[in-house]
Amino acid sequence: MLTKIIKKTVERVKGIKDLEPSPEFPQFLTSPPLFITEIKRKSPSRGVISEELNILEKVQKYIEGGANLISVVTEPFFFGGNIKDIETIKKEFKIGVLRKDFIISKKQVIESQNAGADGILLIAKILEYERLKELIKLSRTLGLFALVECHSAYEIEKSLRAGAEIIGINSRNLATLEIDLTLFKKLRMYIPDRVIKIAESGIQNLGTIKEIKSLGYDGFLVGTRLMLEKNPEKIIKEWIREWKK
Repeated sequence: MLTKIIKKTVERVKGIKDLEPSPEFPQFLTSPPLFITEIKRKSPSRGVISEELNILEKVQKYIEGGANLISVVTEPFFFGGNIKDIETIKKEFKIGVLRKDFIISKKQVIESQNAGADGILLIAKILEYERLKELIKLSRTLGLFALVECHSAYEIEKSLRAGAEIIGINSRNLATLEIDLTLFKKLRMYIPDRVIKIAESGIQNLGTIKEIKSLGYDGFLVGTRLMLEKNPEKIIKEWIREWKK
C-alpha cells in the first residue's frame, strides 16, 4: 500500500506548477500541549470515513472541544483529501493547520505554504536523510513547522540529525497498516526532552491519553476516532481535562 501511495505521489508532484514562496507568510510557532484533531475523508485501513463531510462544521466542533491545531489530510487518491480544504479552513478560522500528506519534494512544501498551512508532516520512513534535512530546512525558511513522523529508533535518530524539532510517533505500521500502541513507550526513550513529542494513531480512549501523558509526550494527534463521532467536542473536552490534571 505504501509503495502504491508513493508512486501516485510522485506522479502528482510532477503536476504541481513551480511556485514562489510568499515572504508575507506569518511565522507560526506553537508550544505544548498540542491537541491535534484531524480532517480525513477515508483511509486505506478504514475505507470511507465520511462521505458527506462538512469541514467547517467539524472544525468548529474540534475548536469547541479545545483542539489547538487541525491536521488536514490532503492526499487525494487513497485518503480522499484536497489541498483546498486548508484554504477553506483558514478563511474561516484563525487556528493553526498542519498539512498531512506524503510530502517528498520542495514543490509540495511551497504548495503547502501557498495554501495557507502553518506546518507540514514529513514521514521519515519515505525520505532519505539528505531529502529530509532539505525539507526541514525549507519549511523553516518559509515559516512552517515540520512534524516529523517516525516508526522506529533508527528513524528518530535520522530525524534528529536532520534537524527535527517536533517528532511524532505513529503507532500504525505504514506497510501492514496494523496498530501497535506499545511503540509509544518503546520509542519514547530515544527522543530528547528538548524535542516536542506527539503520539499519533490508534488513540481511542481515556486510558491511552493517560498513558501517553505519563510517558512525557507533549500532545496527541487523533483522526478516525473523532471523525466517526457526531459530537467529537465532548470527547476532546474529556481527554483534555484528563491531560491537564
